[in-house]
Amino acid sequence: MHRTTPMRWTQKVSEKNPILVLNRKIGCHLSGVLCLDEVHYRVNGKKVCGLAAIDPNGNWLVHFKQVKRRDKDTIRKFLQEIKETYLGEDILFFVTDGYKGYIEPMMELFPRAKHQLCKFHVMRDINKEIRQYVEEKRRKQRSRLPKPQKK
Repeated sequence: MHRTTPMRWTQKVSEKNPILVLNRKIGCHLSGVLCLDEVHYRVNGKKVCGLAAIDPNGNWLVHFKQVKRRDKDTIRKFLQEIKETYLGEDILFFVTDGYKGYIEPMMELFPRAKHQLCKFHVMRDINKEIRQYVEEKRRKQRSRLPKPQKK
């Protein structure tokens, strides 16, 4: 993602929930699936976190919000904004990176929804474990090799 993408997402379209309001004006409807993730970027040299909700079936950004921290209360407010804006449309399926702070707010606000871990994040974690395992094996093998003698 280009470093200015979150900045474009948050440009003012309206005073209240700009992306949500715009999506409603152009008639976007949820498919029932939402991918939730956070985006980390810098604004004027300061680290900033943004929460993003994307409908993968419609391939569109449902909501984006710059936040001070990623915790259960912040996520709950973020999901509540989506629920209030898309009244009558139910989310049946969430995809997340596995952060445990998403689970309780999702189940509280969308009790019928199922949860799945993101394939990308699962594969990244598996590859990390494999790399660590292989590196540990290499270290052990190197430690068993005779040390070269200095002349």
